[in-house]
This record gives sequence, C-alpha cells and structure tokens, in this order.
Amino acid sequence: MPVIQDFTAFMAKGLTVPPEKTKIEYSVADEPGLFVECRAKSSTPPTWYLRLKNAHGTNVYKRLGTVRELTLPQARKLVRQIRIEHQTSMKSQTPATTSTAPMTLERFFQDIYLPQAKIHKRSYGKDESLFRNRIGPRFGHLLLTEITRMTYKAFIRNFPKKAWLRPPATTMSSCCADCCLWPCPLT
Repeated sequence: MPVIQDFTAFMAKGLTVPPEKTKIEYSVADEPGLFVECRAKSSTPPTWYLRLKNAHGTNVYKRLGTVRELTLPQARKLVRQIRIEHQTSMKSQTPATTSTAPMTLERFFQDIYLPQAKIHKRSYGKDESLFRNRIGPRFGHLLLTEITRMTYKAFIRNFPKKAWLRPPATTMSSCCADCCLWPCPLT
C-alpha cells in the first residue's frame, strides 16, 4: 500500500491502478488509517475508507464515501468525528469474555463442554459418565489453572489398568469379555 505525502497533488494526476493489480490502496501520509481504494474496473469509483482497531485488536473498515462525494478535507473532518465516536464506544464497552470468577473443571464441563458435545457427538453420554464417575470426583472442584500435567499424569498412573485400558468387547474373545483380562490368558 503506497503512502502518499502530497495527496492533493497525487489526486490531481488521477488515481489509477497498476496493470498487474485488480485493486490498490493509497494511504494519506498525515492521517493514519485513511486511504483511498481504487479498483481496476472503470465502473467502480475510488472510495475513501478508514481503518480502525476493534476491541479484539483486529482491523475494522468504515466506508466514508467515494472521491466524487467527499474531498480530502471533508474526508479528514469525517475521520476525526468517527475516531472520537469509536474511542468513546471502545471505552464504554466491557469485555464480555472476561469472567470475574475463576472457573472450575466442573463448571467448564457443565457450561461449556457438555452443551457443545451434545450437539456434535453421539457418544456424549460416555463423556458424561466418565466425568461423573472418574474425572469429576478427582478434578471437578479444582480451578482450571490448578490442574497441571503432573497431576493429570499421576491420576492416570494410579488409575486401575484393566478398567482404563480395556479394548472394545468386539475385539476381545468371548471368554475374556466377562473377566476383563486382556490379553486373554486362556488363548
């Protein structure tokens, strides 16, 4: 995006798009965020835009008008008004994602994970059962920040092997499906 120092003189020469491009943005040097977008189609007139940052830190573009509708001084005046409105709206917005209370694993599972799992998984009942019987009693009361890799590894290490690592019944021989021993000692 070329930054133009003397934009008035540049506009007098004519705003053109280089032949190898379909559009180009010409920025006004002394007014950050203000630029003119020119397209290769002759039916589309050059248009003034203002680039701002939103609450998430991403760019937001506001269309101000075409070059035929707004002169450079009018566009600058409009930019100042929009920036003031944008700054006051950014100050008045409170981040919706910021939670005042730390989240426990139980609350995360019930409020966030389970509603999504019910929509996207057919086997969410198995997740619910595992959490209720195994994971919830051990980690449910803990804050998410308190659960570390080491505590989880210790949980897995102390878990009964035959209950946790049992393969599906369809892969086991019929004699071992009842006694939970794998690999089968009888075969």
